[in-house]
Amino acid sequence: MPAEPMDIRFDVDPQEAIDHFGGKGLAPSDHYSDVWGEQHAKDFTVAKMLDLDLLKKTQDSLEDALREGKTFDDWRKEIEPQMRKAGWWGKKEIIDPKTGKKRTVQLGSPRRLELIFRQNMLDAYNAGRRQRLQDMADRRPWWRYESVLDDRTRPQHRAWDGMLLRHDHPWWKTHFPPNAYLCRCTVSSMSDGKRQRRGLAPTPDDQIPGYGETRKWTNPRNGEVFDVPWGQDPGFDHMPGDPARMGDSLAAKMAAAPQGLAKEVAESLLKGEAFQEFYNNPVPGVEMLAGVVPEPVQEAIGAQGPGAFLSGDTLQKNKDHHPELGMGDYARIPELLSTPDLVIQDGEQTVVCLKKDGEWWLAAVKATKTGQRNYVTSFRRTRWADIQRRLTNGEVLLGEVAE
Repeated sequence: MPAEPMDIRFDVDPQEAIDHFGGKGLAPSDHYSDVWGEQHAKDFTVAKMLDLDLLKKTQDSLEDALREGKTFDDWRKEIEPQMRKAGWWGKKEIIDPKTGKKRTVQLGSPRRLELIFRQNMLDAYNAGRRQRLQDMADRRPWWRYESVLDDRTRPQHRAWDGMLLRHDHPWWKTHFPPNAYLCRCTVSSMSDGKRQRRGLAPTPDDQIPGYGETRKWTNPRNGEVFDVPWGQDPGFDHMPGDPARMGDSLAAKMAAAPQGLAKEVAESLLKGEAFQEFYNNPVPGVEMLAGVVPEPVQEAIGAQGPGAFLSGDTLQKNKDHHPELGMGDYARIPELLSTPDLVIQDGEQTVVCLKKDGEWWLAAVKATKTGQRNYVTSFRRTRWADIQRRLTNGEVLLGEVAE
């Protein structure tokens, strides 16, 4: 699709867009399909940018551009020299982290920079827009899909123009804009009174173009096959800014990454806006990826993968039992999981222990019966005496016993 002029109407408070963008975690990625679905909504990523430091600089520069209303040319003049200095420019031969083989890739270029800038500005705008609409949903419960009706509008998006649904209709969960790269669609809202005065009727489900229809799409990176909703590009079937359920794809990618990098990425997630929202309101049924566990722990709990999740139920229970722990303490979990000093099998409970800044920290982990999902079931400070008791009753799976 040809390039389109930037058309973002900040009829929402720009700060809402800035807050969403600044709260994203970091997810280094070698390929656009490595970071999938809802993870895009909460993680900042640039395909083929594996350098966490450069990724952070790029994120900060875009947040600054959003805050100060900079144009693409202004932003490009600032970020391009940094990318060139870091070696992220032009065509390069790299080692594919998934296959271990060399391949030539296109890194930075004027066209890539424009796509990065425009897509991230659109994502931030739509996340801020969604938050504003949800805040007004009790007074203006009807949401209307609006397309930019010109010769660059996708036919499917044109077909959705004017659709009117309640804010809590399930269609919005997967189809709140953007619905594709550089999608310019947006959503407006209205009260029930205004809807009736204008003689507008809600769109019946059987008249929603493509509702329930999907197409098969194969991820070129790993061969996984996904059902992509009608009218969307792969990976856009999520609501921007939704409280995140960090996916298994991120867990697998972190497991394949160098240990230190995986830990840094997980820590960035638990220090971001998504976890702050989760911490302040631990919703039952909602989960967040807390980190990855080493193989001895996977074997002990019968896990089939490395990702360990923290559920809303567990977080609330842990906050009730350990009110002394603040949000910042939970950011220690990724390091505790990935690089424990001790892993102990204490009866049916598997615990990981880490001594940090003179204090011992402990977390219990378990897998579901099928081994498909791993969970952190408790987390707290502890004393060496408690660990000694567990050592007496249990078995050391990893690490050496030394206070």
